[in-house]
Amino acid sequence: MKNLDTLMEEIIVENNLNDLFVELSKIIVEGNLYLVGGFLYRNFVSKMHSIQINQTSDLDFVVDKIDESKIPVDWHKTKNKYGMVKIILPQNTLDIDFFVRHSNINHLKLDSCIESYLKAVPLTIQSNAFDVEKRKILGDKGIESLNKKIISVNN
Repeated sequence: MKNLDTLMEEIIVENNLNDLFVELSKIIVEGNLYLVGGFLYRNFVSKMHSIQINQTSDLDFVVDKIDESKIPVDWHKTKNKYGMVKIILPQNTLDIDFFVRHSNINHLKLDSCIESYLKAVPLTIQSNAFDVEKRKILGDKGIESLNKKIISVNN
């Protein structure tokens, strides 16, 4: 079985995400850009276990801080139901959450960082992230959950 970093590179190519990641990296003013959520784990489950899953073009990111004035003018910017930045593009919808405003992190009184995000998500399968800059999958619990095909309560 291929490792998750290699699988992620395939997912990036298949979904034409390299240019998007470059553009998103330009608006980050503090910390790193992390891809998280359903797009990530659904693609992994599909590729790792040959399970047909309806894929989504909705991508979720967590960051420390962005500069909204640097969002390209041709990107439709709005807010999602949580009041976070939502960007609607022809091929993708992007939700950008901030560690400092993430409800689970705040509820658990955790530090504003990726490690806290990984601890705060409800299910083990959600406890992974892709560090866009370092091109690395993070989250031991999430990786184990994907490998063993076991979903359990994370938080």
